[in-house]
Amino acid sequence: SIAPLRWDSSQSHSCVIRPLRYDNAETVDFALAGISHVMSDVRWGDVPLPGWKLVMQEKDFKLYANPDFKGRYFLDENMPVKANWRTCNRINLTIPAHSRSLTVLESFHSGWKAYAGEKELPIVPTERGGMQIALPTSESEYELLLEFHMPYRFWCYSIMIAVCLILGLIHLKQK
Repeated sequence: SIAPLRWDSSQSHSCVIRPLRYDNAETVDFALAGISHVMSDVRWGDVPLPGWKLVMQEKDFKLYANPDFKGRYFLDENMPVKANWRTCNRINLTIPAHSRSLTVLESFHSGWKAYAGEKELPIVPTERGGMQIALPTSESEYELLLEFHMPYRFWCYSIMIAVCLILGLIHLKQK
């Protein structure tokens, strides 16, 4: 059994994602899914991972690196871009001049919003479930901010507050 890992260099940690079928996938397919490393449990024997580089072997596991993984953010024709900073729901990137599009290897969701300055940019899903952002033309580099906002969060909090107020009023009337 193997577990794919998405490495987040800005946070210096990795996270395990769902179990993986690897029988027909190429390393580039894993890279385009944002998978930089694969961890294999040695109790299950050797896992055939052609093209992967063994980077660590312990008594319980083996860790393989994906040679095709270049990062999670790409401009135009697969030119990697590093994040300036990242939190759980925000990503800040510096976009070079004359860039046309940005591919982000994060799961597409309608809660993601992209901003170049104050202007919101459209986000569309990619074939592999990531996000594609059409960038505005610019003669100089600029910062792009990606933010995730949970849809309906305002309504959830409003309903919870209303329920608490109603329960509080009922409790006061019973006294």
